[in-house]
Amino acid sequence: MAKWRADPATPADLAARLRLSQQMRAFASARLALPENNSYRRYADLKRTAAVYNVIAAPEFGFTLKTWCYPLMGCAGYQGWFDLDEAKKHADALKAEGWEVQVQPIPAYSTLGWSRVLGGDPLLNTFIRYAEGELAAMIFHELAHQRVYVSDDTGFNEAYALDSTYRVGHHGPKVVPPEGFGLAARPFAMPGPGGAVVYDQ
Repeated sequence: MAKWRADPATPADLAARLRLSQQMRAFASARLALPENNSYRRYADLKRTAAVYNVIAAPEFGFTLKTWCYPLMGCAGYQGWFDLDEAKKHADALKAEGWEVQVQPIPAYSTLGWSRVLGGDPLLNTFIRYAEGELAAMIFHELAHQRVYVSDDTGFNEAYALDSTYRVGHHGPKVVPPEGFGLAARPFAMPGPGGAVVYDQ
């Protein structure tokens, strides 16, 4: 981060955004009890307009998403591709099978804290120039996935992360946990079908 900000070739608006992002990042941990780690303290320019391209499919006239299963994170209602052409190719194959399909450009994603040993999830060119409120919302949203993640429940995970943003945008800091609140990273099982795993960090 310091390298980008100190480089005279870095555009002034980008340098200003990087400074602002670190104020947001500090607020996220100090006031929202979001993880205090190395995520969103680095910057990367991917030289493309999306971080990943998600393929989403459902039966014709249906509301139940097709799911794909992955190591560690369980099953999710989307499949991410770094290459847009590959995503479109996979979407076309699903359409040929009778699925209703969308390919959505996604500006950011969370590694659920697993990338900490590699430097953490970075800020990306795909969202760093968002309007101030939207930039803060993106950082809070992705950090919230590191706080709580339920295996095999995309709907809950996105609702929880959205709520982390909603509380600040609509209610202010009075409704969030006090400073100093935190939990050690540990997996634990939730009761119910399948024994979904929550990673609470």
